[in-house]
Amino acid sequence: MLAPPDSGEVAFLAAVPNTNRVIAALSGAGLFVTDDGGAVWTHLGSGAGSAQITHGPSSLTFDPEHAGVFWESGIYGSFGDGLYTTKDEGVTFTQLGTIGHNDFLTIDFSDPARKLLLAGTHEQSRKLFKSVDGGMSWMDIGMNVPAGTGFSVLPLIIDAQNYLLGINGTGTVGVYRSANAGMTWASTATDSPYGWPLRASDGNIYWLLNGTGMIISSDQGKTWRKAGAGPTQTMSAGPMELPDGRIVTLGPTHVIVSADKGATWQEVGEKLPFPTQNCQTYGFTYSAPTRTFFINHNNCSGKLIADTIWTSGWDYTK
Repeated sequence: MLAPPDSGEVAFLAAVPNTNRVIAALSGAGLFVTDDGGAVWTHLGSGAGSAQITHGPSSLTFDPEHAGVFWESGIYGSFGDGLYTTKDEGVTFTQLGTIGHNDFLTIDFSDPARKLLLAGTHEQSRKLFKSVDGGMSWMDIGMNVPAGTGFSVLPLIIDAQNYLLGINGTGTVGVYRSANAGMTWASTATDSPYGWPLRASDGNIYWLLNGTGMIISSDQGKTWRKAGAGPTQTMSAGPMELPDGRIVTLGPTHVIVSADKGATWQEVGEKLPFPTQNCQTYGFTYSAPTRTFFINHNNCSGKLIADTIWTSGWDYTK
């Protein structure tokens, strides 16, 4: 793909909802997009006056009502180089505040103004940032999280009062829930979550676990149940929802799909060219309009390798 020669590995891939576009996030080089299945890649953020993303990207969050609006988080950047947003499909980016080293960003989509945001941090305990002005300013509410917990990496806003926080790493891990806008938190799951949480169209929440497995909540994170055997930890991104409501994620050797809300899983498509693990198949995305799986592969060199992105066709309607 077209990228600077000193680019780092592909951190993750993300299909832009309801379009043919797929974005590849390159450590140290920003975001690249393809509209033709990967034949040509274009550097995003090339518009006049755009802020430049130079950190290691860690997540993208798309506005469910506006595909051209999304937010990006990242780690290991310079001071404040943690969060960005675009309103023009990535032609230009605006830097959000002066925080950094952020693993995941969540937005309150129940608010049309998109003012409430939470930003998790990378490998930091009891450090969680909240914004009520769209990301222009931030307050650290991490000390409200119970003492002795691990890394406050993965927040998820349900609405203005109800938040979830996925905690992994060292210390006490699990999913914590706040019903008072982050003032206090209580544990609702003791498994170690990993990767981006999926809040599906029916309200169910799916969260991969560190290693193998998945937990699922049908009551906004108050209680959780284990998914059936099959899901493995992806090193980037997380599970996805197909247009027909099925859930798709990675298994050890194939992409797997569930039609019964995670109770059972079926292998679909071609066998993965590399097993699902670090330094092999790192993550995946699915472009529903083009009926194509994309996976990103790395060899732990920290460098962009020639066979970093693979594609395979699979028609979810058949």
